[in-house]
Amino acid sequence: LLDWHPAGNILAFIVERKGEIYLYFYSADSRKTSHMILYNFEKVLDFSYTPDGMKLLMSAVQKGQSDIFLFNIASGSHEQITDDVYDDLQPRFIDRGRMIVFSSNRVSDTLPLPSAEMPEVIPLNYDLFAYDYMEKGRILRRVTSTRFANERFPAEYFPGYFTYLSDENGIFNRYVARFDSAIIAVDTAIHYRYFTRSVPVTNYSRNILWQDVNSRAMQLAEVVYDDHSH
Repeated sequence: LLDWHPAGNILAFIVERKGEIYLYFYSADSRKTSHMILYNFEKVLDFSYTPDGMKLLMSAVQKGQSDIFLFNIASGSHEQITDDVYDDLQPRFIDRGRMIVFSSNRVSDTLPLPSAEMPEVIPLNYDLFAYDYMEKGRILRRVTSTRFANERFPAEYFPGYFTYLSDENGIFNRYVARFDSAIIAVDTAIHYRYFTRSVPVTNYSRNILWQDVNSRAMQLAEVVYDDHSH
């Protein structure tokens, strides 16, 4: 697992060794490497720098379940965003650090309390959800709702838009989406209904296995399956 600092001069990467999780920082300026051990996690599944470069947004395993955490690099402390039995994967900040978009197999757009009962059935497919980090409420915004498809690897595309991969047509292709709203009622205040508009922007015959976007440089990287090689 690796990610570049937003300034482009530090490469962070994670290595598991003898049951411990090592977080390394390589400076491209000094060509020196430093590291710390992450004691509070059983496994880190994915991470990325926050827009200010001060923290790491992580999908990590703690107490046997994968949740979203915000890790403070300077203090070594972390803030837990989700805490339930559902898988929360590949979180990314969008909208100038306000929203966290992530892939999850959860059934509800309400974050359950840690004491909530175990659900009878956990879906196998993954949809995208958005969490308003500035508001820090318990209601998520459902981005996709595809019963027989999976959405994953969300990333900010350019201001106001984000991208993700979906196998809605049987092959993982890239989609671009934006949040939108419509007025549903006007009384003493104006009430809005929020929804997502998305369109496919690729039509490959082979799966896109992974993608990442540098929205500042308007560059995109992808891994595409090609026979028996990537």
